[in-house]
Amino acid sequence: MLNDPGPTNSSVDIGAYELGAGARRRFDPAHQGRPRTRGSGVDRLAGLRDDLRMASALDPSALRDRLSRFPAALRAAALIASPADRRWKPAPEHWSILEICCHLLDEEREDFRVRAELTLRDPSQEWPKLDLEKVAEKRRYNERELESTLEDFAKDRAASIAWIDSIAGNAEWSRARVHPKFGPLAAGMLLASWAAHDALHLRQISKRLHEMAARDAGPYEIKYAGDW
Repeated sequence: MLNDPGPTNSSVDIGAYELGAGARRRFDPAHQGRPRTRGSGVDRLAGLRDDLRMASALDPSALRDRLSRFPAALRAAALIASPADRRWKPAPEHWSILEICCHLLDEEREDFRVRAELTLRDPSQEWPKLDLEKVAEKRRYNERELESTLEDFAKDRAASIAWIDSIAGNAEWSRARVHPKFGPLAAGMLLASWAAHDALHLRQISKRLHEMAARDAGPYEIKYAGDW
């Protein structure tokens, strides 16, 4: 999620750059031009890098499918924590698992789908101003109920998937709005970032569960589990 520091009426079609700088892949130049040899793990990896280098097109279908499956993964991960632990924070400035889920719900309602739809329809139209990272306390996230939050998220995500399906085959994902801070933000970049945002917060929930294990270990370390 990107906070919008101010309005701009600029728009641009950035074509081949529709995945955005944040989604571009990095490759090891040491493997460029290396011949592929069947059975060699290193060469298979080099071949994979070559294949990825050629894969410059946005894949809305793959992103859509992961977005559609995420509510089940979110629910499974969040409900690992006990009712009390769902509100637990390792430090005051950190979010609890419940707060993370509430943030995802607000993002679903107020950010990605709204901004992607506006960008596809009229890139010059101003985006609603958002600062969802500061509303956890204002909206009392940690006083809500996890079950109802997860149910609401699943419903809103289903609506998002229905919207994506309704524009499949017709969406001009290269249409972009020029963000005053981040530059051109294409609708395709928003779609890819939407799926990436899911993954980032799933990782955040996993981190809370890891921190709970360390908390509950008492005098014992958890290094046998491996490095975080």
